[in-house]
Amino acid sequence: MKILDAKQIMTADINQLPQTRTPPPTEPRRDDLKALFKVFDVSTFMYRSDIRKTLPLVRNDEILFYLKPTKATIANKDGSNRNIHHGAIFFSNRRVLFRATSGMVIEEFDLHDIHSVASQKTGFVSGQLSFCTDKQRVDFDMTSSESTVYGRVESTLIRVVMEFGPNLYVEKLRQDHGSNSPAVQQLQDSVANKARVVECTSCAAQNIIIPGIVGKCEYCDRLID
Repeated sequence: MKILDAKQIMTADINQLPQTRTPPPTEPRRDDLKALFKVFDVSTFMYRSDIRKTLPLVRNDEILFYLKPTKATIANKDGSNRNIHHGAIFFSNRRVLFRATSGMVIEEFDLHDIHSVASQKTGFVSGQLSFCTDKQRVDFDMTSSESTVYGRVESTLIRVVMEFGPNLYVEKLRQDHGSNSPAVQQLQDSVANKARVVECTSCAAQNIIIPGIVGKCEYCDRLID
């Protein structure tokens, strides 16, 4: 596991982040974690157990961008099968993962499945970030007296999805269909065109779309292109 340096998160061009490297040690340095928590104003008081039990789920080939104890609401996009759990969530260069405190629920979302991201401040020191896949919506709580933190977390997830998601999908198709598959070639062409983020003019959600393809907002169904 590698933890991105706090200064890199805020200032580095994400396109220059390493994607190949020798396997790092399985246990992160405590100073690295402290720096990561400081960037996003994450409080660990009373939540050390959640953090300790979630960290082993980060694989050695992953870069850790964000980790936070939180309450998450996970539901189908139509609102059915709605479940609320306390636990911890992390973003890496491969996925978003939530582990419930009980350990009985572990939800994993590949980056290439995440299509929309939105954040909002809901109180003086509270806020919420949400993201959508084709079938599910995930909302998780954030707490910070710094008003910029909510947008900072949102932009970090968007940047990670934009940079790593398309290539991960190509990798998945290669495994399923072979490198010479027309579907793989078509997606490679799409990746070359670069996905982009379009803000919905109706609800302000950030939608990730491929240029030239008309889509719709994952939150309010408004057409976007």
